Amino acid sequence: MSKFNFWHFFLIYIQNICLYDIMYLVMIMYEYINGKVTMIESNHIVLENNGIGYLIYVGNPYSYSEGKEYIVYIYQHVREDENTLYGFKNMEEKDMFLRLIEVKGLGCKMALPMLASGSIDSLWNAIEGENV
Repeated sequence: MSKFNFWHFFLIYIQNICLYDIMYLVMIMYEYINGKVTMIESNHIVLENNGIGYLIYVGNPYSYSEGKEYIVYIYQHVREDENTLYGFKNMEEKDMFLRLIEVKGLGCKMALPMLASGSIDSLWNAIEGENV
């Protein structure tokens, strides 16, 4: 009788997981981070939570104040060569961002400034009126 080999079983299990399932798990890793803004740059903020500073790309970093505490809703973008956090002040912004990046040819780096250009309603009106 052969011994149960955990690693052999684990490798077989991993091979049978669909890539979509893995990406789904990664996409929902962070819903939000609650912390204090410790740095503001032209395209990102650093949000400190429990001694860890998270670099988060945001549409309008100057809408945050250094030293204040915020809840920042997060989208984690994971690729072979990148693991980036994108942040939003509310779920409405995050939902719009997720819809924008579904458009073929429109990535995270193009969608984020679109959110900073105006209100969510005006962006919806521009999309519906094909005035983008």
